[in-house]
Amino acid sequence: MLAMRNVEVQRLRAFIDARKRSIESAEKRYDVPAAVAELRDLAAPLLNLDRFSSAWKDLYLEFFYREVAAFLLSFVAIHIEICLSEQDRNKAFDVFFDCQIVPSSRVIGALTAKLSASKTRADVTDQTAEEDAEVSIMQCVRLLEKVIVANGMEAVMTEMLVQEQQSVMGGVKDTIGLQVLVTQLSSLPDIVFNRRQRDTPAVFRPRRYFSTLCDGLFHSFLMQETYVSQSRTFRMFADKLTRIGQAQALVQSWLRFIATSPTTKMNCTLFQSLPESCHEQILLQIASEKIPRSLRAQQALAHPKYRFLSQIPPALCANKQFQYVITGKLLFRKPIDDFFFWRVLVDVLAQGDGDVFQSPLAAVFDVVLARGGAYAILQSTPSIP
Repeated sequence: MLAMRNVEVQRLRAFIDARKRSIESAEKRYDVPAAVAELRDLAAPLLNLDRFSSAWKDLYLEFFYREVAAFLLSFVAIHIEICLSEQDRNKAFDVFFDCQIVPSSRVIGALTAKLSASKTRADVTDQTAEEDAEVSIMQCVRLLEKVIVANGMEAVMTEMLVQEQQSVMGGVKDTIGLQVLVTQLSSLPDIVFNRRQRDTPAVFRPRRYFSTLCDGLFHSFLMQETYVSQSRTFRMFADKLTRIGQAQALVQSWLRFIATSPTTKMNCTLFQSLPESCHEQILLQIASEKIPRSLRAQQALAHPKYRFLSQIPPALCANKQFQYVITGKLLFRKPIDDFFFWRVLVDVLAQGDGDVFQSPLAAVFDVVLARGGAYAILQSTPSIP
């Protein structure tokens, strides 16, 4: 089986190398139609499953896609793409980055990797090299924008969640691959801005981009038929977004999701997937969300802000770090003037089947009493002259 696979890989290697040489030869002859024909032939294993087996497409994506994408974004983008008609551009160039044909994760990964490796104007001394780099950058950004506008962000999230579920079932964890993709997606606005500056497309502006990213993440979770007990994908995104100052985008998207699709079981999974480093920022962002003051108690408690808090699972309430955030960070250092916030939080801390005196609320109350008593003693102790 392995020997047959190696033979197919070598055959595909020969096919791709021959197409690349033919494209370069056509460019030297200024033969655009021939170059287009060879480009379409280069894409054929991804498209024409009648001519090529489905195994070739899988091998193409696994072993050669990044290489072909780099060739397209350097040689073809610089020397041929400008000569293409709109129809030829779609069928002989953009088709390699079409998320209906190639998984979104591979498309975004290849484009981001090429964009990151492209030199900026400050790094280029030769004018021709600068112009070539600019063309390559423009194509990367154009194609990335096209992917995002075509709902590619949600597609890549779905792929990550499916991969996570498959790895859990198979007992294999591709944590490094997930982490790389999370880093690429989280860094994309900065990468694009560093290359395009004022010409950065609106979809990459942080407020819009991270809102789209988070909406795609939550909607992808909603579409899942089964949930893992804890999601590595969500954990990685929550950690990364919090570290780069985008906890607000995560929370606001989460609130929109709760307002439209209040899936308690899924929220339990998401809460339990949160890394401890996110607890403080998530609670602070929730507390800072404004609601109309005219709402009555029942109306206010039905608001997504408080419904979000009410779905915090007992396992998270029992977490010592979570309890420390409530007492050490929120109560004593960053007082929150929101009665309903504390009312709902007290309710979830008190939940459980056991004795209320053994509940997370009791543990938090003990800390409050101890710290309050210590503070009172310090205040009443006369200073030594």
